[in-house]
Amino acid sequence: LIHVLKLLLIERSVLVVGQSSDLVTACACAFLELLKPYEWASNFMPLLPTNMIGFVNSPVPFLIGMVVESKQDTIDLENDGHVIQARAEGLTIVNLSTRTVRFTTEPEIVETIEGCPTPM
Repeated sequence: LIHVLKLLLIERSVLVVGQSSDLVTACACAFLELLKPYEWASNFMPLLPTNMIGFVNSPVPFLIGMVVESKQDTIDLENDGHVIQARAEGLTIVNLSTRTVRFTTEPEIVETIEGCPTPM
């Protein structure tokens, strides 16, 4: 959770994925609340249809929620070409169905996150 908040504070893109629209929306909104007193100034879409997955290649930072039907759809989404490319360019995926976070593979961001002190 702390690392995801760090990514949002340095304006990196985060995709929240899950099987329940209520849970996905609540989680995406909670991330914004946890940023306070800072404010998210970039794109925020609590729910984006899966047929608009190409948006993850947007050049601007975003916080997006996306609902999938099953765990297999989640796996398919994470293996989508748009998502793989976006992960290399800074996208992090918070998967509520599998309770995992797939951090960006962008080297500069990985170093930045690992270099930030974490509270005890």
